Amino acid sequence: MSRRDPATIIPTLRYRDATAAIEWLCRAFGFTKHLVVPGEAGTIAHAQLICRNGMIMLGTAHDDEFGKLQRTPAQVGGVGTQSPYIIVPDADAHYARAVAAGAKVLKAIRDEPYGGRGYACLDPEGYLWNFGTYDPWFLERADRLLEKDGGRDSKRALTEAETLAERMDFRMGSLDHLHLLVPERYEAARWYRENLGFEIIERCEFWADVGGPLHISADGGRSGLALFERGPHTHIKAECSVAFRVGATEFIAFAEGLQASSIRDASGEPLKVESIVDLDLCYAFYFQDPYGNEFELDCYEYDEVRRDLIERLGITPVRKFGRRS
Repeated sequence: MSRRDPATIIPTLRYRDATAAIEWLCRAFGFTKHLVVPGEAGTIAHAQLICRNGMIMLGTAHDDEFGKLQRTPAQVGGVGTQSPYIIVPDADAHYARAVAAGAKVLKAIRDEPYGGRGYACLDPEGYLWNFGTYDPWFLERADRLLEKDGGRDSKRALTEAETLAERMDFRMGSLDHLHLLVPERYEAARWYRENLGFEIIERCEFWADVGGPLHISADGGRSGLALFERGPHTHIKAECSVAFRVGATEFIAFAEGLQASSIRDASGEPLKVESIVDLDLCYAFYFQDPYGNEFELDCYEYDEVRRDLIERLGITPVRKFGRRS
């Protein structure tokens, strides 16, 4: 199984406060929201969270037909009802992040006798989680590399396999928004509202006040359009460009891998970690593919990126617009 293959076994969980659980799991364990479907009275009907190529599904605990088949740890005296194991590239960094978010550690970080390094902890509702660098797929991938090598250079193949097992693979996250150039942002927003059902995203509207885009969405802000006014003042030159969204773990991995990549910025220069842009609500990288198409990579886990990347490396981010007042 390749690390880029999607998961075919997906654990499902039920939480008393699923909304709070989603935010905590993203903050503590580095999950990214893939899909969140609100239910009635502040509940979560269904949610999908991803971590690299893995996924979990969760929702609010109900006493319905499906809910009667499951119990939360609180309903059975705190005993774990399931225990996912998740492969992480840096168990120590992941452990520190979870502890900082308030995870209850049951097994402190340690080297395992069967290989790898890992730990176990409880989330706020008592579910048991295991994280570690031990990868049960490693030998299978090593065998494939050796077979492909034909025995000609087995040492090189094993080194390549070890690198494959240890490397943090970066994969682009979900679509966040498209950039569109329009004559006048609010007039365009009115047309999109009347004809296509888009609404202005209020939490992002300050960007329009400081020379940036006006964000509109038709799905509650999960994705949308960023309306830029045409003119020499905008940094958007293409008629349409694409922005993707990832979590803090993936964003930092992208940043730290830039030195070894062939990604270039809009001017054709190599994209560097110092190219990171501070947009007040999120951090971003702007770059292009070899064919001139423009892309933006956003991370809205602002405090995590500031702490674990900006402050750790002593970076002074670039600013595209004026600072939020």
